[in-house]
Amino acid sequence: MMDGQKEDGCAGLRYVRDMLPQLKAITGLPQGTMLPYLLDMARLEAENEIARRKGSLDGRPTS
Repeated sequence: MMDGQKEDGCAGLRYVRDMLPQLKAITGLPQGTMLPYLLDMARLEAENEIARRKGSLDGRPTS
């Protein structure tokens, strides 16, 4: 994959990461229920994937 394609993928991941707290708020469910938990986990996964891709773009190992 070319670096430009990775950057495009990171833009999408950043958008999703930034939208997840808003989606969590829209649910109106209390913390500790399953859906808010899953949205929190999805945000963490997006952040980790962004960091992994950024590391691979910088030439650092991704493992």
